Amino acid sequence: MSDVKTFRAFCQICQKLELNCTRLLPHMDYSICETCAPQGKNQSISEEEIENKVTARWTDTQVQSLAAYQDSDTFLPFICERGHRLQATNDLLTCDICQFNLTWAYNWTLDWSWKFLEPPAGAGTRAKLPPGGPLKSASIALDLPEPNAGADAEDFVD
Repeated sequence: MSDVKTFRAFCQICQKLELNCTRLLPHMDYSICETCAPQGKNQSISEEEIENKVTARWTDTQVQSLAAYQDSDTFLPFICERGHRLQATNDLLTCDICQFNLTWAYNWTLDWSWKFLEPPAGAGTRAKLPPGGPLKSASIALDLPEPNAGADAEDFVD
């Protein structure tokens, strides 16, 4: 991790906005801060270590899958170095704002298999909590059925 760039980001381990973070996954907004990194919970992965990359030129069907993946609320999209979401084309993933280009994508982002991991329709999307402390408390009121008194119970009549 000697040539790794650091930047301000939300640490996935301590859940805090920190100044010196590194990306754990190339071109995805999944970062760890310098305080959590030595704990060894997660290791940064370089592009060279990724074995399931598929290089462009992609088919129209693959681009449709990749574009839908990029728009999903469930998964981390591919981003440029400045954090902009990349747009899928047949030849590359590109940033329309800063002209960054990426010529590979994970194989599972190109074949719609990522859809099997999305929550079912109507189940909602993952919770997007603001940075900061954990939830303080939550309570849910449930209407529970009355306990069954058994065969020895008398019938109550109003």
